[in-house]
Amino acid sequence: MRRAFLTAAILALVIGACSGGGSGPAAVPDSPTSVPTPAPTIDLPIADPLAGTIEFGASLDEENLEIEKRNSKFKTKSRQIAWVAHLSEPAGATSLTLILASRNKAGVEKTLIKTDVDVADPAFDTLGNAIDLALLVDRKAGTYVMRYLRDATLLAEGTFTLVK
Repeated sequence: MRRAFLTAAILALVIGACSGGGSGPAAVPDSPTSVPTPAPTIDLPIADPLAGTIEFGASLDEENLEIEKRNSKFKTKSRQIAWVAHLSEPAGATSLTLILASRNKAGVEKTLIKTDVDVADPAFDTLGNAIDLALLVDRKAGTYVMRYLRDATLLAEGTFTLVK
């Protein structure tokens, strides 16, 4: 299994990948492919039962790319939310699309962020990061969906909730 640790600069909303080697990932950042901007609502991929999963938690073991204190519910004032995406197959590219969308009670989704994420090695099948996701959604309570896609192929999906 190949893994990558993603780093982020919250203020610039830049999300990049680092390459892994040997027994675990190394912290060697790649340059970002783009600075994300709020994206208009788009047609989101239909849930795929074969897609990988995204786990959330309070912190990330960067060396092993594992979630510590796994949880999917966080306070709106949380300063860090970690995630690990277990892709359904290797990335297969040096860039994937990361989507963060809000989901209302009726199940309707609105894309908040759509950005390209550099992947140092197309063989990576696990990606991880820990940033202030609550800040990215203006600390608004609600349900949020994160997805990783390669073109139109959904590689991983996960849901987390922010509460007051």
